Amino acid sequence: MIYLVEAQLDHEGSEPVRAFTTLEAARAFLVKIQKHNELRPHGVMSDADWEIQHSRWVAEHPAPDYWMSDRFDVNSVPLDNEVSA
Repeated sequence: MIYLVEAQLDHEGSEPVRAFTTLEAARAFLVKIQKHNELRPHGVMSDADWEIQHSRWVAEHPAPDYWMSDRFDVNSVPLDNEVSA
């Protein structure tokens, strides 16, 4: 088995972000993403301050190409090292 951390977009499906050989590693990466998402800039601030903080938050995201995703999940996929004819 391999374990995929996938970015989920409501009404648009999912896309694999990273693959891991162990479930524990995949879950650890998922937790890293979830903790980072909790730090997303919120609150009252000027547009310029928000833009600076948001840009920094995106740049530091563990999956920066997928920061706009609605959620992330871990899914397993069978791994076959043989090519059948």
